Amino acid sequence: MVTREQSLKKFIEKADGVIAGNYLFASKKIEEMLITVSSSRLLFEIFEHCCEGESPETLKAKYFVAGDSVGTGSFTMPEKPKQVVALCFYVLKEIAEGEIDFSKFLASYFPGKDVSHENYNCFINMLVVPFKNTVKTLAETVISAKEIRDRRAASPEGKAYDIDKQYLMGLRAFLEDDRRNILYSGASDGASRDMLCVLDAFISAVANYEIKNIKTLFIAYKYVHLHLKKIKLHFSEVEELLIDHGVINE
Repeated sequence: MVTREQSLKKFIEKADGVIAGNYLFASKKIEEMLITVSSSRLLFEIFEHCCEGESPETLKAKYFVAGDSVGTGSFTMPEKPKQVVALCFYVLKEIAEGEIDFSKFLASYFPGKDVSHENYNCFINMLVVPFKNTVKTLAETVISAKEIRDRRAASPEGKAYDIDKQYLMGLRAFLEDDRRNILYSGASDGASRDMLCVLDAFISAVANYEIKNIKTLFIAYKYVHLHLKKIKLHFSEVEELLIDHGVINE
């Protein structure tokens, strides 16, 4: 049985093969990399989640801008990891299946004077490398979360469980960003003042690794959040992270 870690390692090996390869064998190498996705439950679920609700046509129209009659177009990578995976997957799949004229594609969107060298290297650095790194980060996050849930499920009821402090730091970053958003908004209503108090206590509990207090403060955070309609908060991200790490139930 192939483990989650082994399937991720296989994907990385094949992605590195694309990166280290050359223009002539690119389609074949890309196809081999994508096969590792369909053969891995971990990667398949990640890609399925990332592609859900994302239209290939809409993504390509937004991030691949066609040039005029005398110049090449341009490519920009999405900021959201979910869209990075979706866009790159759609494009790489079309390249592997021959639905894209690869030579024309490289000349149209990636700068360089030589399609088989400069343009191709630009394509690798601008699209394939960020794609590989984003998938790796997402997969490692899922693996860590699943390991924590597995350990918790195997533990006797009521036994204390560990949470990777790296993810608590991620939680803290979300909360600190929430605090900045409220302060920068200049809001001075009661709900905003209440949320600042909750966030100060919440951030302190996270910094001090106080799991019981984190659970209690999340309830307060959730309640006050309902009354902050105009201020963007990371509520869904905070809730999802705490669920993934077994601090709260779904």
